[in-house]
Amino acid sequence: MIIEKNGQGEITEIKLPQKDSKIYNFLSKQISLHKFKYGKIVNVGEKQKARSKWYHTLQKKDVWLRKMMMELKLYLKENKLTPGSSMFGTQRRIK
Repeated sequence: MIIEKNGQGEITEIKLPQKDSKIYNFLSKQISLHKFKYGKIVNVGEKQKARSKWYHTLQKKDVWLRKMMMELKLYLKENKLTPGSSMFGTQRRIK
């Protein structure tokens, strides 16, 4: 991942590697196509199938993004004592 900053240290642009960019663009295009088809359908049964395909593609994109975030170590630090408290930065033990 390439992060470009200006002279003041503010992030101006983030570029994904070519492989990740292709996957992201493909999934985004599939989502927009399924969403468009869902909006055009009138039949209830067909509309349910179209919505299912749309949501399934959204889920694929979400899973892919989460895996990429794990590889880049962008998730919050896990706390061995109480994983739920890592969001708040405390290390309390559960009794």
